[in-house]
Amino acid sequence: MHEARNTNAGPRRTGPVRRLVATAALLLLTACGGGDAQSSGTAGGDGGGVASVTGQDKQPKEEAAQAERPLIRPDMTQEDEERLFRVWESCMAKNGYKRDDEYTGEVGGPKPDSATVEKWGEQYEAAQKVCAAKEPERLWERARREDPEYQDKFDKWLECAQSSGVKVGRSPEDPGILAYEDGLPPADQLKKVADCEAEAFSGK
Repeated sequence: MHEARNTNAGPRRTGPVRRLVATAALLLLTACGGGDAQSSGTAGGDGGGVASVTGQDKQPKEEAAQAERPLIRPDMTQEDEERLFRVWESCMAKNGYKRDDEYTGEVGGPKPDSATVEKWGEQYEAAQKVCAAKEPERLWERARREDPEYQDKFDKWLECAQSSGVKVGRSPEDPGILAYEDGLPPADQLKKVADCEAEAFSGK
């Protein structure tokens, strides 16, 4: 399975930003699974791992969490969403996070070895201490931090996505996170997941 953490490669993210997000998702998944990228079957793998939708959802460091993270609204254009992510990406780059442009996180794509993942992890953690407050978050992420009814809304999100034909379930690591069964699905299915997210968390 593949967890969909906020680093949830969103359905519309492309180019360098998608690569940054995909790498962050890989780091989270590798940390959860305890294996290297070649054997764990996580992001960019062949389905043997967990593909979470939480889009980087470990809470930001305490010192950076004081500021409100930018919110990705359901009515936001692709250009506006990309603009938010580029602010975060620029901050990460200025603070030492060097992504590998060859790694996209796509199923069947190139996979970094464990030494590379470890190097990325160190760079990512250090940069995120400075940049966490700039990282955009989706509706479900903010609800998870602030809404006491999050789990009920999450259940509605999951039910909606499954009824739309998406192969998704609960992450075995965290029942409050979506996990794709066969790796990240194609863009049209990710769009269904995003629509279900908006319906569950904003009533739209």
